[in-house]
Amino acid sequence: MNRSSPALTITPGWRARARRHHFTLVELLVAMSVLVVLMFMLFRFFGAAQTAWTTTSANTRVYENARVAMELISRDLRTAVVSDQAGLQIPFYYDAATDRVTCVTPTTVGTDSIDSKLCEVSYFTTDGTAVDPIEKYALYRRAVSDANTGWDFLGATDAAWATSATDAAAQPVIAGVESLSIRCFTSAGAELTTGSGTSLPQYCQITMTVFDERLAELATELGGTGWQNKVDASKRTFTKIVFLPRQ
Repeated sequence: MNRSSPALTITPGWRARARRHHFTLVELLVAMSVLVVLMFMLFRFFGAAQTAWTTTSANTRVYENARVAMELISRDLRTAVVSDQAGLQIPFYYDAATDRVTCVTPTTVGTDSIDSKLCEVSYFTTDGTAVDPIEKYALYRRAVSDANTGWDFLGATDAAWATSATDAAAQPVIAGVESLSIRCFTSAGAELTTGSGTSLPQYCQITMTVFDERLAELATELGGTGWQNKVDASKRTFTKIVFLPRQ
């Protein structure tokens, strides 16, 4: 008895399922569009994260630099020494026009071999004309010891000692200082006038504007307004009141 094999039949549904293994042009375009949108959102996320990291790092450096400078200036002011003994005067000089102070304070100066720890100390900032971006805006501390010919405060009764001590090498404190102001006041709150005296002010107000020096380097190297805008955005102004001991 002959048995016939069943005929193989292809149903229309199977053909439809087979055709689904291929993507149409519209489906490919839609998938690519979704991928582009996802990549765009991902790049935006990474860009925002990078901006936040840069801003946080810049703020950290600015606040740390300001803290170091403020502490150093405050220490010199708090330990300032004056004397009104005839022939042995030790003055305190204040320039109200430039808000600069020159005082005598016990400190050490680098590796100088000095006999006395009393040094003439003053602070100043550069005016931004230097070629090196680090030196364009920097805070410097000049300390004149008895190993230097400019050490001439003892017995001085005018401001000559403060303005002549410019031959000592100044040491950089921090970079990225746009401005520095040290104003001196009496116990009544009146600002001192320019001059040299043998008494200390009641208190000094230190105001300093600091920006991130690393962003300034990039702005100088790469140019463009984008980096300069970041430098401007990193600027912070700090103010500190330092009360001086009465002598």
